[in-house]
Amino acid sequence: METEASPVDRRRWVVALRVGGFLSLLVALLGGLSCIAAAAMAIVDAGGDFQTVNVPARTALALGRRHYVIYYEDSLAVPEGAGLRGLGVSIRPGVGTAQHVLPISSYGGSFTYSLGGYHGRAEGTFDTPHAGVYVVTTSNPYAAAERARIVIGPSVLGLLDRYVLPGALAAIVVFFGAGGVGALLLTRADRVGSISARASEIPTGDRG
Repeated sequence: METEASPVDRRRWVVALRVGGFLSLLVALLGGLSCIAAAAMAIVDAGGDFQTVNVPARTALALGRRHYVIYYEDSLAVPEGAGLRGLGVSIRPGVGTAQHVLPISSYGGSFTYSLGGYHGRAEGTFDTPHAGVYVVTTSNPYAAAERARIVIGPSVLGLLDRYVLPGALAAIVVFFGAGGVGALLLTRADRVGSISARASEIPTGDRG
């Protein structure tokens, strides 16, 4: 025969369930924020891989072995028309060498943005065969002095796929997973508390 839990035991259960519920909700909140913060920090670190070259200019850049995107920027508006068609970019390994120019392919899509006082467009892509110093030469007869530039760096959409989407998914899983547990514990605590309250209202002589 099962013994009925005493009011003190029920109150202890209620306290334990509520503490567990609130802790689970706290874990859900902090865990979700941590996932988002980790993704944001990864994107900030990746921002150091972007390098700028004025148009026109000839500059040596240290590049790693990877796939790069060329973004064409202007301080007034997103480059288009003659200003876009007039852009010339050549990239060759080594400083002052006669090595071959790397092939540059069109971006194959449409990606525009506005950031930090510049308006840009993804214009081309290239792959570096090895890490090292590369000479980047830019030209454009239609570009205004000190207004246009190119930015060489990783694919922005690739960074979103690599960091933002997984970070958001992890945050959702942690938040709703731990949050769901917390909600269940708090619901159970309310039920136990309600049962305890009803039991305390029954006169002692009427029990059993």
